[in-house]
Amino acid sequence: SPAPGAVAGAGAVARLALGGVYEGGGQAGESELMSIDINVPSRSRCFRLPRFKAVDAVPIRSPMVIADALIQLVEGKKYYEVGTRQGDHVRCIKQFAATAHASEIDKFYCAYLRKQSINVVCADFLKMKELPAAMAAADVIYW
Repeated sequence: SPAPGAVAGAGAVARLALGGVYEGGGQAGESELMSIDINVPSRSRCFRLPRFKAVDAVPIRSPMVIADALIQLVEGKKYYEVGTRQGDHVRCIKQFAATAHASEIDKFYCAYLRKQSINVVCADFLKMKELPAAMAAADVIYW
């Protein structure tokens, strides 16, 4: 388990999510990972949650199995996501985390996220003069 304030990038989380045993049994090796369709709804527990439906698809966003790996890291902890687009990951993860917040640069997606009851900071993350309080307090940050 990562230390408080751990930062998880997509590559590290993807290895966590796919580097071990995957559905269908067996041990996934590097060459096998390239052939696994990781956007199949049955592979992510998010799709088994009541009322959860992904809005975006791969490659617009990371595969939903990434959310499964993040859930292992954030369960009961504070989560922050940078660049969430329409919020597929954060909408799933917020059901397991103590708190879940996001930053999004696109005004259209910000409005959509707010309608979906996502705690979102609508700003260019790279131009922020200081970190949002929720990000500074996060146990896990994902971008």
